[in-house]
Amino acid sequence: MSGQMGKNEEEDEESSDSVVKSQAVVKYSNVQAPANFSQLQCNTDLNMPPSNWLRNSINFYGMQQAALHRSGFSSFRMAHTFPDCVGGVDVVCDAEIIKRLLMLPYSRNSSLSLMVHRIGNTLLIDEFDIHKYLLRQSPVEWDWLKRFIYDKIINSLTDEERMFLMANRSRNVLQERRLISKFLYHSLPREKHLQEPQEVQPKVAPSLQMLQGPVLPEPEVEHSLPDPSFTHTFNRSIVWTFEDIRMLIGTDMPIFGGGTRPCISLRLRDMSKPINVLTGIDYWLDNLMCNVPEVVMCYHLDGIVQKYELIKTEDLPFLENSQFSPKIIRNVAQNILAFLKANATKAGHTYWLFKRPKDDVVKLYDLTTLCTEGECETKEAKGDPDRSEKDTKGNAIPNPFTIPVAMLLYSVARNMKSSVEKMTNKQAGAIKMLLDNCIKLLPKEKYPQIVVSSHYMLSDLNIPSGVDPGSASFATGSDDSEYDDESLFDDDESDGEDFPNPRSSSDLMDRGESIAVKNIQETTAAHNFKKKNWKHNSHPPALSADVEKRCLEALENIVSGLKCLKYFRESAAQTSEQEKKQKIRKEADNLNMAKPYQPIPLPYETLTPQPKFVNPNDIIPLGWKASDHQENPQTSSHKKTTKKSNKAPNDSNPNLTITEKVKEVKCWSLHLKLLLLEKASLTYSILAEHAFASGFHANAFRYTNLAFRCQTAVSQYWPNAGKILSGLLARAGDYYLQFVKKFTQLDSILKTIAGTSKADRIILEFIESDEEDDIKIELPIPTGTIENLMMFSLLAYERALKADSGKLKHNLIRRIGNISNELGSFYMQEALVIFNRMKQGELQESETPENLQESYLQLMARAHTYLTRSIGKFEEVDDCVNLALIYCNMGRYNRQMADMLSLPLQSDAKKIEVVYQKYYNEAFSCYNRALGMLKERKSNPQIWDILYWELSTATFILAQQMQDSWDEKCERYQEIMDLLHRSLKLCQTHSDVDRAKGYAYRTGQINTRFGMVCGNMVRYQSAECDEKKRKNMVQLCRFYYDKAVSIFREGDHLSECIEVLTDLLEFTNSQIDFGGRVKILHFTMNVMKQIKEILEIYSGPEENLKSLEIQCQNVFKNLVKVTISATNRSGREKEGSVELLNVLKKMYSASLKSPKDKDKTIKDKLLENIATIADIYSELNFSSRNS
Repeated sequence: MSGQMGKNEEEDEESSDSVVKSQAVVKYSNVQAPANFSQLQCNTDLNMPPSNWLRNSINFYGMQQAALHRSGFSSFRMAHTFPDCVGGVDVVCDAEIIKRLLMLPYSRNSSLSLMVHRIGNTLLIDEFDIHKYLLRQSPVEWDWLKRFIYDKIINSLTDEERMFLMANRSRNVLQERRLISKFLYHSLPREKHLQEPQEVQPKVAPSLQMLQGPVLPEPEVEHSLPDPSFTHTFNRSIVWTFEDIRMLIGTDMPIFGGGTRPCISLRLRDMSKPINVLTGIDYWLDNLMCNVPEVVMCYHLDGIVQKYELIKTEDLPFLENSQFSPKIIRNVAQNILAFLKANATKAGHTYWLFKRPKDDVVKLYDLTTLCTEGECETKEAKGDPDRSEKDTKGNAIPNPFTIPVAMLLYSVARNMKSSVEKMTNKQAGAIKMLLDNCIKLLPKEKYPQIVVSSHYMLSDLNIPSGVDPGSASFATGSDDSEYDDESLFDDDESDGEDFPNPRSSSDLMDRGESIAVKNIQETTAAHNFKKKNWKHNSHPPALSADVEKRCLEALENIVSGLKCLKYFRESAAQTSEQEKKQKIRKEADNLNMAKPYQPIPLPYETLTPQPKFVNPNDIIPLGWKASDHQENPQTSSHKKTTKKSNKAPNDSNPNLTITEKVKEVKCWSLHLKLLLLEKASLTYSILAEHAFASGFHANAFRYTNLAFRCQTAVSQYWPNAGKILSGLLARAGDYYLQFVKKFTQLDSILKTIAGTSKADRIILEFIESDEEDDIKIELPIPTGTIENLMMFSLLAYERALKADSGKLKHNLIRRIGNISNELGSFYMQEALVIFNRMKQGELQESETPENLQESYLQLMARAHTYLTRSIGKFEEVDDCVNLALIYCNMGRYNRQMADMLSLPLQSDAKKIEVVYQKYYNEAFSCYNRALGMLKERKSNPQIWDILYWELSTATFILAQQMQDSWDEKCERYQEIMDLLHRSLKLCQTHSDVDRAKGYAYRTGQINTRFGMVCGNMVRYQSAECDEKKRKNMVQLCRFYYDKAVSIFREGDHLSECIEVLTDLLEFTNSQIDFGGRVKILHFTMNVMKQIKEILEIYSGPEENLKSLEIQCQNVFKNLVKVTISATNRSGREKEGSVELLNVLKKMYSASLKSPKDKDKTIKDKLLENIATIADIYSELNFSSRNS
């Protein structure tokens, strides 16, 4: 049972092998199909031509070329017509060639002569007629190949074998072809019954469709084809998939249909001759290639129809006397393709596949190597190393296939690049290989258009036109799913197990790489074609993902392209010279002879003036000007334009002129030059952005300047290119701002900017060659002062906004607002330097306070102008956050203007006070307006905290200024207290963690000011206040001072604590009276205790302690005086008063005591004295004292 099952499985496997996979897709149809089939009656004489034979009205069925096969280089024409298929198929050729190759094992006597070229992973195979292209040509042309064929092949052939090299044009063959043609026309219905075919829109070839990207030159037909005279167009171009082999083939086989047989092929067979294997394979392959399911066989005897027979396509391999195995045909196809892929490996090389009659092997020769070495041998034979073979026109004779192959490489690369929407690095690498090979093959002197265009496409592969310079990035890898089945290069790796590595070119030339065809079934059995890599497809490297590396490669391609532009002029000069020679030859052949009965015109003018027609576009002069001043209006306008253009640019706007007049592009050389310069501009822009992101601002500026120069040159011809200038100018403005921050490094920055590479210099030479009057349009070099750099930045932004089409408008307006704010802040800072010099009295000999004040006001006026402009710009784009920041600076401007009034330059103090308060009120208004724009802190915490701090500071400073300068007698007590309370409230309600210590310090200052205000009220307003109010003020003063000391001590601001305690002692000294001596003493001792605690940890300057020591001494001194005075007035001495007086005297004496050690500091002295005073104070008995 198991044995029987195994046998069935083997039979199923054999049956599956006998069925081959075949699929045909019509790519393009040149005929109306199918033609209606009219079955002929028996005994119809096919020798008699039908009435419709060879008529053009029937030509839309393609009958005229169906019976006659024309050989030629059809694969090149097909590849140019369908460049999208090149790379996606394995073979492009005539269907007849495929049949001849697949029938090699069954036709030993046949010869084979084919030319093979490789484009990517596609093989172009064409029939090569040795007799037509070599034996009948002139002795000079292809002499190297002719000698090789004679020496290696023809001399070793017999006369009979030589006949195989010539096309069979015997009478019998011609009669047979004519009979087939008549049969096909007979099979069409008569004209009166012929229906007009429906209009079927043929599929348009991809080469006829609009391609993406810029307009690039197309190869001329005469240069794209090895034999331009061969213009045969196939009836159908078909993509045929045979097993896993894909082929683009051209076929002329007529297809008929109608009735129950919608698709059939017709064959005419002589009944006297049996069908052999070759005929069966021929019919079977034709039907497979055209996807025809049936063939109708018409049998005849001497041209007389006998019968018809219908045979299915799948039954053709099993006909009697013509049996063959489809598996063998499949193996032959795979074997030949693998052989060619393994050996025809070099793109641009021409290979000759040749088989002599009765040979068992097919040999492959590398003709490109033959061409090169053949020329060298010719030079050596003639003794002239510089001599090469020449044609009749004196030109060097190259391989005649080189130019067509190069043109095809260009067309395929151009089509593939333009048809892919999102290109991967792998696809770009494949296209790069095609273009590199194209450039290697083409002489740039003769074909500068294609070479320059190829260089441009290479640069565009590295830097695609749609790349955003600010976010240029390229994928590092690729996924196999991104590629379709028609990828130009597959991922197959070469494998040496199935086929040996291809031999060198010399081996291919001498011996020829061969493949056996005698026992092909055994040969193919040894190879495993189920492996993925049996096709030996190449795998070009993908493009690098490194942005900088891609940019540098793009620049190399751009420079190479620009260098080739000079050959356009040479080519044009050669063409012009040839045209002159042709004109002279034509004039010599067609002499200008007089014609009879035609008068000869003489060079005389008529006596009567003839009317002259004027140009309607010209202005008619009315004679109002003198004759000396009359001129053509167009000439005049041209002169004015020229004069205007020759005028030097304004110094305030250096080298940033944007060309508005557009020139016309009239030639390919200029068009390609502009494309290259435009690509250079994009490449430099990407390099600039990359350098800017890395912090190399000098290099970024250099690249941007180069991009700007390239783009400016392009914008003279292409107005749309001027929009890119906006982004370049905007970025240039950013660089100038960065240079302001690095102003100390400006010298090294300038050295970096001045450096150029070899590619940069070449590109600049091409730009400068077109610039008129040696005026360079470039970005200003960042030299001069910080102010100059800022002005350059502002100028760049303004020009960018002028050139912008709307895409960057809001961004540019913001940048203008920002640089205006920076300029305003800069002028304010410069004015502040002058203010500090005036305040500190640091004047030079030639300077006066009045002059410095004038300079200060001028700077502040500029600052106000730019700040106001900045506010206007940000209001234009409704940018509340930046508006809040600018209003903050405007508040600082008003405060700085007020500070100038604090200097003793004005005599009218009252007026100064009014103006000072006016500026501060404006500052408050700016701060509050800014806070109102932000609405709440979370909208922008950073700016909100700045505003909060500035408002608190400004409020405190105004209160301080009012108290110190304009309120000596505390007449504006309430106003000052309100300002301090406002400032204190801001300090207490802030949410700024970073400025928490600053706010705490400010709170201490405010409490100190509170104490000072209350103390001044007690000093100067006590006469107007009752006792209760005065005591309250005293308590408030002490409370605020104590609170200030506590705040400063908590923040480790000990110097401020010393100052506050000194002020407190001074206030206490002023409040000593007759009835409060003991209370004051108690309060003073508490202050002394605080002073001691602070001095123990104090490490500040000694100057602050001197004032403290004096105030301590004054307090005890005044207490002693008041106590003595009170005792004398009472007239009676009490025991308590005497005791108090003695203690106070001891305390005063202790405060005046100097240390024995003179090296002791004031701090040590104070600590020692305070300790002594504290000991004396502890001995005082307050209970026995009469208070």
